[in-house]
Amino acid sequence: MRVWLVRVSTSGKQRFIFGSTKRKEIVGASDLITRVDGEWVEEALRGLFAGFSPTWRIEEAEAELVMAGAGSATVLVRDADRAKELVTAVTRRVLRQAPGLEVSGVVCPFEWNGAGGPAGAIREAHRLEPAVRATLPPQEARFLRLPIAEDCVGTGLPAVELRRSSPASRAKPRSAVSLAKRDAYEAALRRLFGVLTEGARGGFRNEVGAMVEYLGEGTDWVAVVHADGNGLGAVFSNFERLVGNGNGNGNGNGDSDSADARTYVDELRAFSQNLDACAHAAFREAVAHVTAMRVRRRFGGLPAVLPLVLGGDDLTVVCDSEIALPFTERYLRAFADHTERRLGDRWLSRLDGRRRLGAAAGVAIVKRHYPFHFAYDLSEQLMASEAKKVKEELGPEHCALAFHVLYESAAPDLGRLRSNGGRRRDRGLVAQPYVVGPVDGNAAQPTWAQGRRWEDLVRRVRALRRRDRESGELLLSRKDVHELQEGLFVGPETAAARLELLTRRYSGDDARAAALNQLTQREENGGARRLAGLLDARHADTLLPDTPPSDTPPSDTSPAATSPAATEAHA
Repeated sequence: MRVWLVRVSTSGKQRFIFGSTKRKEIVGASDLITRVDGEWVEEALRGLFAGFSPTWRIEEAEAELVMAGAGSATVLVRDADRAKELVTAVTRRVLRQAPGLEVSGVVCPFEWNGAGGPAGAIREAHRLEPAVRATLPPQEARFLRLPIAEDCVGTGLPAVELRRSSPASRAKPRSAVSLAKRDAYEAALRRLFGVLTEGARGGFRNEVGAMVEYLGEGTDWVAVVHADGNGLGAVFSNFERLVGNGNGNGNGNGDSDSADARTYVDELRAFSQNLDACAHAAFREAVAHVTAMRVRRRFGGLPAVLPLVLGGDDLTVVCDSEIALPFTERYLRAFADHTERRLGDRWLSRLDGRRRLGAAAGVAIVKRHYPFHFAYDLSEQLMASEAKKVKEELGPEHCALAFHVLYESAAPDLGRLRSNGGRRRDRGLVAQPYVVGPVDGNAAQPTWAQGRRWEDLVRRVRALRRRDRESGELLLSRKDVHELQEGLFVGPETAAARLELLTRRYSGDDARAAALNQLTQREENGGARRLAGLLDARHADTLLPDTPPSDTPPSDTSPAATSPAATEAHA
Protein backbone atom coordinates (compact mmCIF):
# COMPACT_ATOMS: atom_id res chain seq x y z
CA MET A 1 0.00 0.00 0.00
CA ARG A 2 1.37 3.37 -1.05
CA VAL A 3 1.17 6.00 1.71
CA TRP A 4 2.30 9.64 1.91
CA LEU A 5 3.68 10.96 5.16
CA VAL A 6 2.95 14.65 5.77
CA ARG A 7 4.92 16.59 8.34
CA VAL A 8 3.95 20.18 9.13
CA SER A 9 6.20 22.03 11.56
CA THR A 10 6.90 25.50 12.90
CA SER A 11 10.36 27.02 13.16
CA GLY A 12 11.64 30.10 14.93
CA LYS A 13 8.96 29.76 17.62
CA GLN A 14 10.85 31.67 20.25
CA ARG A 15 11.65 34.48 17.83
CA PHE A 16 7.96 34.70 16.95
CA ILE A 17 6.95 34.81 20.62
CA PHE A 18 9.60 37.24 21.85
CA GLY A 19 9.79 39.36 18.71
CA SER A 20 7.61 41.96 20.40
CA THR A 21 8.19 44.12 23.45
CA LYS A 22 4.51 43.97 24.46
CA ARG A 23 3.46 41.34 27.02
CA LYS A 24 0.01 40.89 25.49
CA GLU A 25 1.56 40.14 22.11
CA ILE A 26 3.98 37.66 23.65
CA VAL A 27 1.11 35.80 25.29
CA GLY A 28 -1.01 35.89 22.12
CA ALA A 29 1.89 34.58 20.02
CA SER A 30 2.23 31.53 22.24
CA ASP A 31 -1.43 30.71 21.65
CA LEU A 32 -1.12 31.00 17.87
CA ILE A 33 1.64 28.37 17.90
CA THR A 34 -0.55 25.91 19.80
CA ARG A 35 -3.29 26.35 17.19
CA VAL A 36 -1.03 25.09 14.40
CA ASP A 37 -0.69 21.54 15.74
CA GLY A 38 -4.14 21.67 17.35
CA GLU A 39 -7.27 23.08 15.80
CA TRP A 40 -5.76 24.21 12.47
CA VAL A 41 -4.37 20.80 11.52
CA GLU A 42 -7.52 18.99 12.63
CA GLU A 43 -9.81 21.46 10.84
CA ALA A 44 -7.74 21.07 7.67
CA LEU A 45 -8.11 17.29 7.94
CA ARG A 46 -11.86 17.55 8.44
CA GLY A 47 -12.09 19.89 5.46
CA LEU A 48 -10.24 17.46 3.17
CA PHE A 49 -11.61 14.19 4.55
CA ALA A 50 -15.29 14.21 5.40
CA GLY A 51 -15.99 12.74 8.82
CA PHE A 52 -12.31 12.65 9.83
CA SER A 53 -11.66 11.41 13.36
CA PRO A 54 -8.43 11.05 15.35
CA THR A 55 -9.35 7.37 15.71
CA TRP A 56 -8.94 6.76 11.96
CA ARG A 57 -6.23 4.29 10.95
CA ILE A 58 -4.61 4.33 7.53
CA GLU A 59 -5.38 0.67 6.75
CA GLU A 60 -9.13 1.38 6.73
CA ALA A 61 -9.32 5.18 6.20
CA GLU A 62 -7.97 7.90 3.94
CA ALA A 63 -5.84 9.59 6.59
CA GLU A 64 -4.39 9.10 10.07
CA LEU A 65 -3.12 11.65 12.56
CA VAL A 66 0.02 10.10 14.04
CA MET A 67 1.11 12.79 16.49
CA ALA A 68 0.73 16.50 17.06
CA GLY A 69 2.33 18.82 19.57
CA ALA A 70 5.00 21.48 20.16
CA GLY A 71 4.04 23.25 16.93
CA SER A 72 4.30 20.23 14.60
CA ALA A 73 2.09 17.44 13.31
CA THR A 74 2.66 14.15 11.47
CA VAL A 75 -0.11 12.72 9.30
CA LEU A 76 -0.45 9.69 7.01
CA VAL A 77 -2.46 10.14 3.80
CA ARG A 78 -3.32 7.65 1.05
CA ASP A 79 -3.51 10.16 -1.81
CA ALA A 80 -0.54 12.29 -2.99
CA ASP A 81 -2.66 15.27 -4.06
CA ARG A 82 -4.56 15.30 -0.78
CA ALA A 83 -1.25 15.20 1.08
CA LYS A 84 -0.08 18.34 -0.71
CA GLU A 85 -3.46 19.99 -0.20
CA LEU A 86 -3.12 19.40 3.54
CA VAL A 87 0.18 21.30 3.63
CA THR A 88 -1.40 24.07 1.55
CA ALA A 89 -4.45 24.35 3.81
CA VAL A 90 -2.40 24.64 7.02
CA THR A 91 0.27 27.00 5.71
CA ARG A 92 -2.30 29.24 4.01
CA ARG A 93 -4.22 29.57 7.27
CA VAL A 94 -1.03 30.42 9.11
CA LEU A 95 -0.22 33.13 6.57
CA ARG A 96 -3.65 34.68 7.08
CA GLN A 97 -4.15 34.28 10.83
CA ALA A 98 -0.58 34.14 12.18
CA PRO A 99 1.58 36.28 9.85
CA GLY A 100 5.22 36.18 10.82
CA LEU A 101 5.12 32.57 12.05
CA GLU A 102 7.28 30.29 9.91
CA VAL A 103 5.52 27.03 9.04
CA SER A 104 6.67 24.53 6.43
CA GLY A 105 5.54 21.11 5.26
CA VAL A 106 7.11 18.11 3.57
CA VAL A 107 5.49 15.11 1.88
CA CYS A 108 7.35 11.78 1.72
CA PRO A 109 5.95 8.69 -0.05
CA PHE A 110 6.67 5.19 1.23
CA GLU A 111 5.40 1.63 0.96
CA TRP A 112 3.46 0.58 4.02
CA ASN A 113 4.48 -3.03 3.39
CA GLY A 114 7.96 -2.25 2.05
CA ALA A 115 11.47 -1.58 3.28
CA GLY A 116 11.87 1.49 5.44
CA GLY A 117 8.18 1.86 6.18
CA PRO A 118 6.95 4.82 8.25
CA ALA A 119 10.22 5.02 10.17
CA GLY A 120 12.17 5.62 6.98
CA ALA A 121 9.64 8.21 5.81
CA ILE A 122 9.93 10.12 9.09
CA ARG A 123 13.72 10.14 8.81
CA GLU A 124 13.44 11.44 5.24
CA ALA A 125 11.00 14.15 6.35
CA HIS A 126 13.40 15.36 9.02
CA ARG A 127 16.21 15.39 6.44
CA LEU A 128 14.17 17.47 3.99
CA GLU A 129 12.81 20.02 6.46
CA PRO A 130 15.92 22.27 6.64
CA ALA A 131 16.10 22.48 2.84
CA VAL A 132 12.41 23.37 2.59
CA ARG A 133 12.73 26.05 5.27
CA ALA A 134 15.68 27.55 3.42
CA THR A 135 13.42 28.26 0.44
CA LEU A 136 11.00 30.36 2.50
CA PRO A 137 11.41 34.13 2.10
CA PRO A 138 12.74 35.95 5.16
CA GLN A 139 10.57 38.42 7.04
CA GLU A 140 12.35 41.28 5.29
CA ALA A 141 10.92 40.00 1.99
CA ARG A 142 7.49 39.14 3.38
CA PHE A 143 6.93 42.53 4.98
CA LEU A 144 8.17 45.05 2.42
CA ARG A 145 8.98 48.67 3.26
CA LEU A 146 7.79 50.06 -0.07
CA PRO A 147 5.58 51.91 -0.35
CA ILE A 148 6.83 53.68 2.78
CA ALA A 149 4.95 52.62 5.92
CA GLU A 150 5.26 53.70 9.53
CA ASP A 151 6.94 51.29 11.93
CA CYS A 152 4.82 49.22 14.31
CA VAL A 153 5.38 50.30 17.93
CA GLY A 154 5.61 46.70 19.11
CA THR A 155 7.47 44.77 16.40
CA GLY A 156 9.19 47.38 14.25
CA LEU A 157 7.57 45.86 11.14
CA PRO A 158 5.59 47.96 8.64
CA ALA A 159 2.30 49.09 10.19
CA VAL A 160 -1.00 48.27 8.48
CA GLU A 161 -3.49 49.82 10.91
CA LEU A 162 -3.91 52.35 13.70
CA ARG A 163 -5.39 50.68 16.78
CA ARG A 164 -5.97 51.53 20.42
CA SER A 165 -4.81 49.21 23.19
CA SER A 166 -7.77 50.37 25.29
CA PRO A 167 -10.67 52.81 24.86
CA ALA A 168 -8.74 55.46 26.79
CA SER A 169 -5.42 55.06 24.93
CA ARG A 170 -4.18 56.77 21.79
CA ALA A 171 -4.32 54.86 18.50
CA LYS A 172 -0.87 53.58 17.54
CA PRO A 173 0.51 52.01 14.35
CA ARG A 174 0.37 48.22 14.42
CA SER A 175 1.75 45.63 12.00
CA ALA A 176 -0.17 42.59 10.77
CA VAL A 177 1.96 40.44 13.06
CA SER A 178 1.16 42.61 16.08
CA LEU A 179 -2.57 42.64 15.33
CA ALA A 180 -2.73 38.85 14.96
CA LYS A 181 -1.01 38.36 18.32
CA ARG A 182 -3.27 40.88 20.03
CA ASP A 183 -6.38 39.28 18.57
CA ALA A 184 -5.27 35.95 20.06
CA TYR A 185 -4.76 37.41 23.54
CA GLU A 186 -8.18 36.61 25.02
CA ALA A 187 -8.09 32.99 23.84
CA ALA A 188 -4.53 32.74 25.17
CA LEU A 189 -5.68 33.78 28.65
CA ARG A 190 -8.31 31.05 28.66
CA ARG A 191 -5.79 28.41 27.53
CA LEU A 192 -3.15 29.51 30.04
CA PHE A 193 -5.58 29.36 32.93
CA GLY A 194 -6.59 25.88 31.80
CA VAL A 195 -2.95 24.77 31.79
CA LEU A 196 -2.33 26.30 35.21
CA THR A 197 -5.42 24.80 36.84
CA GLU A 198 -6.09 21.65 34.78
CA GLY A 199 -9.31 23.08 33.40
CA ALA A 200 -10.48 26.65 32.87
CA ARG A 201 -13.25 28.10 34.98
CA GLY A 202 -14.92 31.47 35.40
CA GLY A 203 -12.75 34.45 36.21
CA PHE A 204 -9.86 33.43 33.99
CA ARG A 205 -9.77 36.84 32.30
CA ASN A 206 -9.20 38.86 35.44
CA GLU A 207 -6.77 36.47 37.11
CA VAL A 208 -4.43 35.59 34.25
CA GLY A 209 -4.79 39.05 32.72
CA ALA A 210 -3.71 40.59 36.02
CA MET A 211 -0.77 38.18 36.05
CA VAL A 212 0.35 39.40 32.62
CA GLU A 213 0.04 43.03 33.73
CA TYR A 214 1.98 42.31 36.92
CA LEU A 215 4.89 40.72 35.03
CA GLY A 216 4.92 43.70 32.70
CA GLU A 217 4.59 46.57 35.16
CA GLY A 218 4.11 45.36 38.73
CA THR A 219 7.35 43.58 39.63
CA ASP A 220 10.91 44.84 39.34
CA TRP A 221 12.51 41.57 38.20
CA VAL A 222 11.19 38.79 35.97
CA ALA A 223 12.66 35.50 34.80
CA VAL A 224 12.63 33.60 31.53
CA VAL A 225 13.05 29.85 32.00
CA HIS A 226 13.89 27.61 29.05
CA ALA A 227 14.20 23.84 29.50
CA ASP A 228 14.94 21.08 27.01
CA GLY A 229 15.18 17.31 27.35
CA ASN A 230 18.50 15.45 27.20
CA GLY A 231 19.12 12.75 24.63
CA LEU A 232 15.68 12.75 23.05
CA GLY A 233 17.17 12.84 19.55
CA ALA A 234 18.88 9.51 20.19
CA VAL A 235 15.56 8.06 21.34
CA PHE A 236 13.71 9.05 18.17
CA SER A 237 16.55 8.08 15.82
CA ASN A 238 16.58 4.60 17.38
CA PHE A 239 12.86 4.26 17.91
CA GLU A 240 12.57 1.20 15.66
CA ARG A 241 14.87 -0.65 18.03
CA LEU A 242 12.97 0.61 21.06
CA VAL A 243 9.71 -0.91 19.83
CA GLY A 244 11.39 -4.15 18.77
CA ASN A 245 10.43 -3.45 15.14
CA GLY A 246 6.92 -4.73 15.71
CA ASN A 247 6.28 -6.92 18.74
CA GLY A 248 9.93 -7.88 18.77
CA ASN A 249 9.66 -10.02 15.63
CA GLY A 250 11.39 -7.74 13.14
CA ASN A 251 15.04 -7.76 12.19
CA GLY A 252 15.70 -4.12 13.09
CA ASN A 253 16.83 -3.00 9.63
CA GLY A 254 13.55 -1.47 8.54
CA ASP A 255 12.22 -4.56 6.70
CA SER A 256 8.76 -4.87 8.17
CA ASP A 257 5.37 -6.21 7.34
CA SER A 258 2.07 -4.40 7.80
CA ALA A 259 1.74 -5.43 11.43
CA ASP A 260 5.22 -4.09 12.17
CA ALA A 261 4.41 -0.75 10.53
CA ARG A 262 1.20 -0.51 12.56
CA THR A 263 3.09 -1.29 15.77
CA TYR A 264 5.69 1.36 15.00
CA VAL A 265 3.10 4.06 14.36
CA ASP A 266 1.04 3.17 17.43
CA GLU A 267 4.10 3.07 19.67
CA LEU A 268 5.37 6.38 18.29
CA ARG A 269 2.00 7.99 18.98
CA ALA A 270 1.89 6.55 22.49
CA PHE A 271 5.46 7.68 23.23
CA SER A 272 4.73 11.21 22.00
CA GLN A 273 1.54 11.44 24.07
CA ASN A 274 3.25 10.12 27.19
CA LEU A 275 6.20 12.48 26.77
CA ASP A 276 3.81 15.40 26.47
CA ALA A 277 1.95 14.18 29.57
CA CYS A 278 5.27 14.08 31.46
CA ALA A 279 5.99 17.73 30.65
CA HIS A 280 2.50 18.85 31.67
CA ALA A 281 2.55 16.81 34.89
CA ALA A 282 5.99 18.17 35.80
CA PHE A 283 4.82 21.71 35.13
CA ARG A 284 1.77 21.31 37.35
CA GLU A 285 3.91 19.81 40.11
CA ALA A 286 6.32 22.74 39.89
CA VAL A 287 3.43 25.23 40.02
CA ALA A 288 2.01 23.45 43.07
CA HIS A 289 5.45 23.62 44.71
CA VAL A 290 5.85 27.38 44.31
CA THR A 291 2.17 27.95 45.14
CA ALA A 292 2.93 26.62 48.62
CA MET A 293 5.71 29.18 49.03
CA ARG A 294 5.38 32.64 50.52
CA VAL A 295 5.22 34.96 47.51
CA ARG A 296 4.57 38.66 47.02
CA ARG A 297 1.51 38.38 44.79
CA ARG A 298 -1.05 35.71 43.95
CA PHE A 299 -3.61 35.60 41.17
CA GLY A 300 -6.54 33.34 41.89
CA GLY A 301 -4.31 31.58 44.41
CA LEU A 302 -1.51 31.14 41.86
CA PRO A 303 1.93 32.77 41.72
CA ALA A 304 2.95 34.72 38.62
CA VAL A 305 4.03 32.04 36.13
CA LEU A 306 3.08 31.98 32.43
CA PRO A 307 3.80 28.84 30.35
CA LEU A 308 4.42 30.18 26.85
CA VAL A 309 5.70 26.90 25.39
CA LEU A 310 4.84 23.56 27.00
CA GLY A 311 4.91 20.35 25.01
CA GLY A 312 7.14 17.38 24.30
CA ASP A 313 10.39 18.03 26.11
CA ASP A 314 10.25 21.82 25.66
CA LEU A 315 9.35 24.40 28.27
CA THR A 316 9.50 28.19 28.08
CA VAL A 317 8.08 30.10 31.03
CA VAL A 318 7.98 33.75 32.08
CA CYS A 319 7.60 34.13 35.84
CA ASP A 320 8.31 36.31 38.85
CA SER A 321 11.99 36.25 39.79
CA GLU A 322 11.30 35.10 43.36
CA ILE A 323 9.96 31.72 42.21
CA ALA A 324 12.21 31.13 39.18
CA LEU A 325 14.86 28.90 40.76
CA PRO A 326 12.58 26.77 43.00
CA PHE A 327 10.13 26.37 40.09
CA THR A 328 12.88 25.23 37.71
CA GLU A 329 14.46 22.88 40.23
CA ARG A 330 11.15 21.18 40.96
CA TYR A 331 10.21 20.98 37.26
CA LEU A 332 13.47 19.19 36.42
CA ARG A 333 13.07 16.68 39.23
CA ALA A 334 9.44 16.02 38.35
CA PHE A 335 10.13 15.70 34.62
CA ALA A 336 12.80 13.05 35.21
CA ASP A 337 10.58 11.19 37.69
CA HIS A 338 7.55 11.18 35.38
CA THR A 339 9.59 9.96 32.40
CA GLU A 340 10.89 7.11 34.54
CA ARG A 341 7.35 6.05 35.42
CA ARG A 342 5.77 6.58 32.00
CA LEU A 343 8.61 5.87 29.56
CA GLY A 344 11.24 3.84 31.40
CA ASP A 345 10.19 0.21 31.19
CA ARG A 346 8.25 0.40 27.94
CA TRP A 347 10.78 2.30 25.82
CA LEU A 348 13.88 3.85 27.39
CA SER A 349 15.29 0.73 29.02
CA ARG A 350 15.54 -0.90 25.58
CA LEU A 351 17.86 1.80 24.23
CA ASP A 352 20.89 1.76 26.51
CA GLY A 353 19.57 0.64 29.87
CA ARG A 354 18.58 4.13 31.00
CA ARG A 355 15.43 4.48 33.07
CA ARG A 356 14.57 8.15 32.62
CA LEU A 357 15.05 11.25 30.50
CA GLY A 358 16.91 14.14 32.04
CA ALA A 359 16.58 17.79 31.11
CA ALA A 360 18.63 20.97 31.13
CA ALA A 361 17.33 24.44 31.95
CA GLY A 362 18.57 28.01 31.68
CA VAL A 363 17.14 30.78 33.88
CA ALA A 364 17.68 34.41 32.87
CA ILE A 365 16.63 36.95 35.51
CA VAL A 366 16.25 40.47 34.15
CA LYS A 367 14.58 43.77 34.95
CA ARG A 368 11.02 43.94 33.74
CA HIS A 369 11.61 46.37 30.88
CA TYR A 370 14.61 44.49 29.50
CA PRO A 371 13.86 43.24 25.94
CA PHE A 372 12.38 39.78 26.29
CA HIS A 373 14.01 38.38 23.15
CA PHE A 374 17.41 39.16 24.72
CA ALA A 375 16.29 37.51 27.97
CA TYR A 376 15.25 34.40 26.07
CA ASP A 377 18.56 34.36 24.17
CA LEU A 378 20.39 34.40 27.50
CA SER A 379 18.28 31.58 28.93
CA GLU A 380 18.95 29.52 25.81
CA GLN A 381 22.69 30.16 26.06
CA LEU A 382 22.66 29.13 29.72
CA MET A 383 20.78 25.94 28.84
CA ALA A 384 22.85 24.97 25.79
CA SER A 385 26.34 26.08 26.88
CA GLU A 386 26.26 25.25 30.59
CA ALA A 387 23.33 23.11 31.72
CA LYS A 388 23.69 20.69 28.79
CA LYS A 389 27.16 19.79 30.03
CA VAL A 390 25.46 17.41 32.42
CA LYS A 391 24.63 15.15 29.48
CA GLU A 392 28.28 14.68 28.51
CA GLU A 393 29.72 14.62 32.03
CA LEU A 394 27.15 12.46 33.83
CA GLY A 395 24.76 11.07 31.20
CA PRO A 396 21.47 12.03 29.49
CA GLU A 397 19.34 10.79 32.38
CA HIS A 398 20.62 13.59 34.65
CA CYS A 399 19.26 17.12 35.07
CA ALA A 400 20.98 20.47 35.60
CA LEU A 401 20.19 24.17 35.63
CA ALA A 402 22.22 27.31 35.08
CA PHE A 403 21.13 30.84 35.94
CA HIS A 404 22.28 34.43 35.68
CA VAL A 405 21.04 37.72 37.12
CA LEU A 406 21.56 40.40 34.49
CA TYR A 407 22.10 43.96 35.71
CA GLU A 408 23.10 45.59 32.43
CA SER A 409 20.98 46.68 29.48
CA ALA A 410 23.23 45.49 26.63
CA ALA A 411 22.59 42.40 24.52
CA PRO A 412 23.75 39.39 26.56
CA ASP A 413 26.87 37.41 25.70
CA LEU A 414 27.31 34.52 28.10
CA GLY A 415 31.01 34.19 27.33
CA ARG A 416 31.56 37.80 28.31
CA LEU A 417 29.29 37.58 31.35
CA ARG A 418 31.16 34.56 32.64
CA SER A 419 34.61 36.05 32.01
CA ASN A 420 36.83 37.97 34.40
CA GLY A 421 39.27 40.25 32.65
CA GLY A 422 39.36 38.05 29.56
CA ARG A 423 39.66 34.74 31.41
CA ARG A 424 36.87 32.47 32.63
CA ARG A 425 35.66 33.23 36.11
CA ASP A 426 37.11 31.11 38.87
CA ARG A 427 34.92 28.28 40.13
CA GLY A 428 35.03 30.00 43.47
CA LEU A 429 32.71 32.60 41.93
CA VAL A 430 30.63 30.54 39.50
CA ALA A 431 30.28 26.77 39.90
CA GLN A 432 27.43 26.32 37.42
CA PRO A 433 25.64 24.32 36.21
CA TYR A 434 23.99 22.77 39.25
CA VAL A 435 22.95 19.13 39.10
CA VAL A 436 19.35 18.53 40.14
CA GLY A 437 18.36 15.12 41.43
CA PRO A 438 20.39 11.99 42.13
CA VAL A 439 23.67 11.19 40.36
CA ASP A 440 23.73 7.72 38.88
CA GLY A 441 26.48 5.48 40.23
CA ASN A 442 27.33 4.59 36.61
CA ALA A 443 27.75 8.25 35.60
CA ALA A 444 30.60 8.97 33.22
CA GLN A 445 32.35 11.49 35.49
CA PRO A 446 30.72 11.35 38.96
CA THR A 447 33.39 13.62 40.50
CA TRP A 448 32.35 16.40 38.09
CA ALA A 449 29.25 16.95 40.22
CA GLN A 450 31.31 17.65 43.36
CA GLY A 451 30.30 21.10 44.58
CA ARG A 452 27.82 21.40 41.71
CA ARG A 453 24.78 19.82 43.30
CA TRP A 454 21.63 21.83 43.90
CA GLU A 455 22.04 20.98 47.57
CA ASP A 456 25.48 22.63 47.49
CA LEU A 457 23.95 25.88 46.28
CA VAL A 458 21.26 25.76 48.98
CA ARG A 459 23.91 25.05 51.63
CA ARG A 460 25.92 28.11 50.59
CA VAL A 461 22.84 30.32 50.60
CA ARG A 462 21.99 29.14 54.09
CA ALA A 463 25.52 29.96 55.21
CA LEU A 464 25.07 33.53 53.99
CA ARG A 465 21.76 33.79 55.88
CA ARG A 466 22.85 32.32 59.20
CA ARG A 467 22.45 34.69 62.13
CA ASP A 468 23.69 34.83 65.66
CA ARG A 469 21.14 33.43 68.13
CA GLU A 470 21.40 36.32 70.56
CA SER A 471 22.19 39.44 68.55
CA GLY A 472 20.48 38.43 65.32
CA GLU A 473 23.38 39.75 63.23
CA LEU A 474 24.64 37.83 60.24
CA LEU A 475 27.41 35.38 61.15
CA LEU A 476 29.16 36.21 57.88
CA SER A 477 28.98 39.96 57.55
CA ARG A 478 28.33 41.54 54.17
CA LYS A 479 31.72 43.21 54.38
CA ASP A 480 33.58 39.92 54.93
CA VAL A 481 31.70 38.18 52.13
CA HIS A 482 32.35 41.08 49.79
CA GLU A 483 36.08 40.94 50.54
CA LEU A 484 36.13 37.22 49.76
CA GLN A 485 34.30 37.86 46.50
CA GLU A 486 36.64 40.71 45.61
CA GLY A 487 39.61 38.42 46.22
CA LEU A 488 38.20 35.84 43.79
CA PHE A 489 37.97 38.52 41.10
CA VAL A 490 41.62 39.44 41.70
CA GLY A 491 42.88 35.87 41.53
CA PRO A 492 42.99 32.48 43.28
CA GLU A 493 46.06 33.36 45.37
CA THR A 494 44.41 36.51 46.74
CA ALA A 495 41.19 34.59 47.40
CA ALA A 496 43.07 31.83 49.26
CA ALA A 497 44.92 34.40 51.38
CA ARG A 498 41.70 36.22 52.33
CA LEU A 499 39.98 32.93 53.14
CA GLU A 500 42.89 31.95 55.38
CA LEU A 501 42.80 35.33 57.11
CA LEU A 502 39.07 35.09 57.76
CA THR A 503 39.43 31.48 58.95
CA ARG A 504 41.99 32.57 61.54
CA ARG A 505 39.76 35.49 62.64
CA TYR A 506 36.82 33.10 63.18
CA SER A 507 38.87 30.37 64.86
CA GLY A 508 37.47 31.17 68.28
CA ASP A 509 33.85 31.37 67.13
CA ASP A 510 32.46 27.94 66.25
CA ALA A 511 29.25 29.27 64.69
CA ARG A 512 31.03 31.69 62.36
CA ALA A 513 33.69 29.14 61.48
CA ALA A 514 30.98 26.61 60.60
CA ALA A 515 29.17 29.12 58.39
CA LEU A 516 32.39 30.01 56.58
CA ASN A 517 33.18 26.33 56.11
CA GLN A 518 29.85 25.87 54.30
CA LEU A 519 31.03 28.28 51.60
CA THR A 520 34.00 26.04 50.79
CA GLN A 521 34.73 22.60 49.45
CA ARG A 522 37.78 20.38 49.51
CA GLU A 523 39.71 20.06 46.26
CA GLU A 524 39.47 16.76 44.37
CA ASN A 525 43.06 15.76 45.22
CA GLY A 526 42.30 16.06 48.94
CA GLY A 527 44.10 19.39 49.26
CA ALA A 528 43.08 22.52 51.10
CA ARG A 529 39.53 23.80 51.16
CA ARG A 530 38.65 26.59 48.77
CA LEU A 531 35.67 28.84 48.07
CA ALA A 532 33.09 27.56 45.58
CA GLY A 533 30.20 29.28 43.83
CA LEU A 534 30.23 32.38 46.05
CA LEU A 535 28.75 34.73 43.43
CA ASP A 536 26.12 32.11 42.61
CA ALA A 537 25.16 31.92 46.27
CA ARG A 538 24.94 35.69 46.65
CA HIS A 539 22.59 35.93 43.68
CA ALA A 540 20.55 32.94 44.79
CA ASP A 541 20.27 34.45 48.28
CA THR A 542 17.71 36.89 46.86
CA LEU A 543 15.94 34.26 44.75
CA LEU A 544 15.46 31.20 46.95
CA PRO A 545 12.71 30.88 49.57
CA ASP A 546 13.58 31.64 53.15
CA THR A 547 14.59 28.19 54.41
CA PRO A 548 17.12 28.78 57.20
CA PRO A 549 18.74 25.76 58.87
CA SER A 550 16.92 24.46 61.92
CA ASP A 551 19.56 25.73 64.36
CA THR A 552 19.12 29.40 63.39
CA PRO A 553 16.25 31.74 64.19
CA PRO A 554 14.00 33.11 61.42
CA SER A 555 15.43 36.10 59.62
CA ASP A 556 14.16 38.91 57.44
CA THR A 557 16.21 37.83 54.42
CA SER A 558 13.37 36.18 52.56
CA PRO A 559 12.88 36.93 48.83
CA ALA A 560 9.85 38.99 49.78
CA ALA A 561 12.11 41.39 51.65
CA THR A 562 14.97 41.49 49.17
CA SER A 563 15.60 41.63 45.45
CA PRO A 564 18.48 40.99 43.04
CA ALA A 565 19.19 44.70 43.23
CA ALA A 566 20.37 44.19 46.80
CA THR A 567 23.52 42.46 45.53
CA GLU A 568 24.03 44.63 42.46
CA ALA A 569 26.66 46.79 44.10
CA HIS A 570 28.64 43.74 45.18
CA ALA A 571 28.46 41.78 41.92
